[in-house]
Amino acid sequence: LGKIQYIDEAAYRFREGVVNNLWYYTYVNVNDLQIVINKESGEGGNPNYQAMAMTLRAYILHLATDRWKAIPYSEAGQGSGGITNPAYDEQESIYLDLLDQLKQANALFNPAATYAIGSNDVLYGGNVMKWKRLANSLRMRLATRMSNVSPGVAKTHIEEILGDPGTYPIMTANADNAYLVWQTSSPYQEPWFADKLARDDHGMCITFIDILKDFNDPRLAVFAKPATFDGEYRGVISGAMPGSYTLSHISRIGSIFRDEADGFTPIMRAAEVHFMIAEAAFRGWNTGGLSAQQAYENGITTSFEEYDLGAPGEYLSGAGVAWNNDVNQIHLQKWICLFKNGNEAWAENRRTDVPQLGHAPYSPYTGHNRPPFRYPYPVDELNLNSANIEPHLSGIIDQFWGQKMWWDTRTGVN
Repeated sequence: LGKIQYIDEAAYRFREGVVNNLWYYTYVNVNDLQIVINKESGEGGNPNYQAMAMTLRAYILHLATDRWKAIPYSEAGQGSGGITNPAYDEQESIYLDLLDQLKQANALFNPAATYAIGSNDVLYGGNVMKWKRLANSLRMRLATRMSNVSPGVAKTHIEEILGDPGTYPIMTANADNAYLVWQTSSPYQEPWFADKLARDDHGMCITFIDILKDFNDPRLAVFAKPATFDGEYRGVISGAMPGSYTLSHISRIGSIFRDEADGFTPIMRAAEVHFMIAEAAFRGWNTGGLSAQQAYENGITTSFEEYDLGAPGEYLSGAGVAWNNDVNQIHLQKWICLFKNGNEAWAENRRTDVPQLGHAPYSPYTGHNRPPFRYPYPVDELNLNSANIEPHLSGIIDQFWGQKMWWDTRTGVN
């Protein structure tokens, strides 16, 4: 997306309160989930609740470390035990433990009726198998992210999962997608819909629009609305200077994403998993007989089916899309399929540099040739946990650059 009004964040002019809140609610959720884990591993005794909480805790902390790199991890969620100034853990150690946590969660899930989850499960309605698929797919996400910097560990985890689908089921169809489905009434309406009721903040980004147009991609009409000025699809440069564009010339977010109060927020999709399999096959890893091309085309097909577009047909043989044994094709199609999952798309872009994105023109920070490498640490943490955070500030430049993620092996970026 590109901000078209109130564009501060798009130009990296972040407000302290926004950053503080994101950190605060991250750890509120981690703490709540830790309470569930502690209870269900003891007196509660329901392994499914424990495994669900472990899966969600891993998901949230993975998002957090990919935003901030070093974060409180091993001592997080232990305030009741007296740890009010938790130590920071390095990203590599966090990744290794998250992989182990998700493997443990998979082993805990139990479909026995005595351990039923119940219909109040807002993700999967109590379907234990779908939870197992989510846990294992998230484990593949972590392994894929670290594959350039720790290929041996990544290969071991991915081959273990793909080599034993009975023990480690994964998402393969859109019925497995982890969607948080919203309700029609406030305050539980889909956030982009709620934003639309009072504001017009978001337009489509020129990078995304132009790639879809170049490929004659049928998903364009799903992801975006034509500009009201002339019915053309047109994007805005992300972080462009106010006044450098006309609002009526910019495409808005597509109807199914912004016009439905009971829309969805994606946590993970099956299409993403197919592209991870494609990348593993491209590396020559054992994927159970699937070739990189087969998995790549499965990913595109699954993405099309997600939006009721049917089989991709001629799209798979089109210029730039037809398989040409180029791993960047996998990265680009994966980036497209991640629409509305901005954190994951940002992380993958930092890992692959596909597509290559530029620096926001309206940014107050000069001398950079890529979007931010990281999120700024919150001021509250600098004030309240300064002794533990201080060693991890070294190398950060202009809040957002300097320190790259552990798994970011790009060169020539600043």
